[in-house]
Amino acid sequence: MKKTRRTIDSALKAKVALEAVRGEKSIAELAEQHGLHPNQIYAWKKQLENYAVYVFDWPIREITRLQRNSVMLIPIEPDRRRFSGRVPPGGVGAVGK
Repeated sequence: MKKTRRTIDSALKAKVALEAVRGEKSIAELAEQHGLHPNQIYAWKKQLENYAVYVFDWPIREITRLQRNSVMLIPIEPDRRRFSGRVPPGGVGAVGK
């Protein structure tokens, strides 16, 4: 009989990672307390430390996401085989200049 994988919600991951960053308990103690493998806690701790800076610059992330999602695609003409299909920063007329 196969054992189903445990799904852990983001709130618990954040809680455990914050406890690990605080350092009041060892990683081994946290792992035992929450029924997790220590390597998983180390990974969450590393993610928290690496991405915590983005909490304070969310407008920049949102602008970047909107720019990425709004790339216009145009059909490729036969005489422009090197053209990638994306509109260059200067517009359609900027290709080949």
